[in-house]
Amino acid sequence: MKTVTEVKGALSAEPSVKKRKRAGDFFYGVLFASPVLAGYLIFVIIPIAVTLFLSFTEYNVGTTPKFIGLDNYTRLFSGADTFFYPAVRATVYYVGVSVPLGIIISFFVAILLNQRIAGRAVFRGIFYLPVIIPLAASSMVWLWLLQPDFGIV
Repeated sequence: MKTVTEVKGALSAEPSVKKRKRAGDFFYGVLFASPVLAGYLIFVIIPIAVTLFLSFTEYNVGTTPKFIGLDNYTRLFSGADTFFYPAVRATVYYVGVSVPLGIIISFFVAILLNQRIAGRAVFRGIFYLPVIIPLAASSMVWLWLLQPDFGIV
């Protein structure tokens, strides 16, 4: 039979073991997530920060950025930049019309290709050909390159 002090000692040791296990889990979690976090930092966060910084400067490639504050934004929204509003209009059109229309048409084509109609296999084949042809062509090129008798490689 254990004494009261042995039981208290065992109970007080448990949380420190759990804390060490949690710390180890956290360390391995960060270790395994670090490639993704590094990629996100390098390819997303840093370019956004640099772009934001350069938006407050006058910068030409090969020169040092000169800080001009909000002048770029003032010129942009005042209409002095003749390309800004047509670009915004084209973007809004693309996002508001072209993308939903493409999704709707694709959805209806998918529904049609799933219906029981005569020649369904032919239509599916025609629809799937643009996916298969590049793969088949590149496979043939590699077969020719790696051909044992007269291949380049």
